[in-house]
Amino acid sequence: MFKRIFTGFLLVASCLLVLAACSNNPSDEGAGSDEEVVASVNGKEIYLSEYNLAVDQTKKNYVQQGMDESSFNDEMLDELEKNVMDQLINTELFTQQAQNAGIEVEEEAVDAQLNQLKGQFSDESQYKEALEANNLTESSLKGDIKQDLLVSQYVESNIGTQTASEEEVQARYEMVKEMAKSQEQEVQELEEIRAQLEQEVVAQKQQVEVEKLIEELRDTNKIEIYL
Repeated sequence: MFKRIFTGFLLVASCLLVLAACSNNPSDEGAGSDEEVVASVNGKEIYLSEYNLAVDQTKKNYVQQGMDESSFNDEMLDELEKNVMDQLINTELFTQQAQNAGIEVEEEAVDAQLNQLKGQFSDESQYKEALEANNLTESSLKGDIKQDLLVSQYVESNIGTQTASEEEVQARYEMVKEMAKSQEQEVQELEEIRAQLEQEVVAQKQQVEVEKLIEELRDTNKIEIYL
């Protein structure tokens, strides 16, 4: 529940799946020099403990969505681990680019995001249980939020503003109608779901632009993977 709520606030998460959900970075917390390194981005090391934590958290996310962990076969696990590695690398790439661009995140913005997140829980006890279940403290969570906001600002400033044209909304609506028809379901009138359709079109365009940005950054930065 906790991670789903957390990532629900993030533009980048919507574009890159769980890009920021795996952002706990042991290398920033004084990881030992003898710890195994699994990858590096422009010399910045990503440690095995960070990678394992991200893999475990991603598995938890799937379980929270109703998937039985015992159903993961070798092919699924290989794909999951590859995606996690990509997410860690992409996060580090974006973070470095944001820092190089001089982007800063105000503490007020972090606190506002944290308070909005905490408001999704019924009480303080449930919030603390969620922190514990996800191996987080409030301090580390605030660090994650700050990094997520940093990355979000960088991404937003580099993909431009995306809009949905009437033709695109109409095309999306036709697709929805076809899907509803195949499932023998009724579909709402266009004007009733226009806002939702516009959001979906814009989100799809944002994802395309983010993927282009990732490809460009991965082509122009030094990335090494040791696994």
